[in-house]
Amino acid sequence: MKILIKPFEEKDLEQVKALIMECFPTIGIPNIKYQEEEKHFTLVVQTENKIIGHVRIDEIYDNIRDRSHYLLDYMCIKKEYQNHGIGSKLLEHVTKIAKEKKISYLELTSRKERHNAHQFYLKNDFQIRETYVFRKEI
Repeated sequence: MKILIKPFEEKDLEQVKALIMECFPTIGIPNIKYQEEEKHFTLVVQTENKIIGHVRIDEIYDNIRDRSHYLLDYMCIKKEYQNHGIGSKLLEHVTKIAKEKKISYLELTSRKERHNAHQFYLKNDFQIRETYVFRKEI
């Protein structure tokens, strides 16, 4: 199967919404708008003109340490395309971009019940951090 990893385009919007609803059903209908910037962008995986993968990337600058990292969000591969190395290729592509831009590291969060995703991240050289995520809704 031939895949293409490419920047998100406005014409991909409806397919990306459908993919996110499929992969993350508890969030409901995503309120995605096409808003790509240099430090905030999205990559999609495409095969035969179908979007089958997605990752949102935000560059975060740490002015204390004077370095940046990428925060990966809503990374997903359509269920029937999982376990074919596509997610790993997507992470390799993100890593290549990060190295070119002198990004220090990649970071993501994952809900504790997503055991398969955790195994995938560990297989792709991510490490579990001992931390808690706190949020205050406004």
